[in-house]
Amino acid sequence: FADEIVIPALMDTELVRTYGDDTEYRLHSSQLLILDRETEPPIVGVLGRIIKDTIVRRHQIFRPDAGVIPDEDEMESAPSSRFLLILNQHKLVYLPEVPDAPDFRAFGATVHKFFNDKRDELIRNTVDLWRRQGERVTKAEVSRAIPKPKVTVVALTNRESVAAFVRRYSKLVSLQFQLVDPNQEIDGQETWRNLRAFKEQLASEKTVVSHRSREGLNKESATEQINDAASTGNQIVKLDGKDQEGNDLKGNNEAFSISHPIDEIPDNDEELANLMYSIYEGLKENGIITEDVAAEDVSDQIAEVISILEE
Repeated sequence: FADEIVIPALMDTELVRTYGDDTEYRLHSSQLLILDRETEPPIVGVLGRIIKDTIVRRHQIFRPDAGVIPDEDEMESAPSSRFLLILNQHKLVYLPEVPDAPDFRAFGATVHKFFNDKRDELIRNTVDLWRRQGERVTKAEVSRAIPKPKVTVVALTNRESVAAFVRRYSKLVSLQFQLVDPNQEIDGQETWRNLRAFKEQLASEKTVVSHRSREGLNKESATEQINDAASTGNQIVKLDGKDQEGNDLKGNNEAFSISHPIDEIPDNDEELANLMYSIYEGLKENGIITEDVAAEDVSDQIAEVISILEE
């Protein structure tokens, strides 16, 4: 459904996700780009911007001679982030442009809504088309033929960051893995492949593997399990325990996610896309990012996307 749902959802600047009374999320200036023509199939991505259009309010100010003074005022604010969604591998390179920029969780929630908006539109159009052709068809019948989009954005993890975070625990009490349904990859580790097979056989919507010990789990083994499970973004990891000072310490994929500094953001969109993709490829070549085995050949799907690009 790239042509009918995915690409239109990422390109339509009229779509809006409302959050609270004063905040709207929207995508802007999205474009399809070929990132690498030398591979087979070529690497294709969507570069765009997610904008958090909101109102910032203040209720008081401080003056040294008077202390805190009630003073209400408001102003418009539109912090933004750039994103590069690599369609071949379904990997996301994310770049906050300013402080308070929308994070990748906001991106995931926004795209999830937009995908479903386009699905609803596709269902309506399909029903109308069939009925104009004299076919008796119901909305429910068409809905069953068009699966509901499901978007889960999971931070990729860094082996060194995982080890450093686990070392912060004096006692790691709980370690939990939730399986995410991947689109283009199968798990490299046999254990996770088998669990995912069981999940599919049972038609399970949510499958969780949980380890717990009041005396504390083995931190070295936990580190290895987290690396095996979370490096490709196919499992959501949650940790719980006590730090070296006895305080509660919780963690997840975001606590040890991969980040990379950029000295200067190019003004040209194509240059920015190439920079973001080259950073991703560099991290992959250095073994920091892991890609599991492809679940299927995506050549036909990528060819369809390129045909959209060339129209």
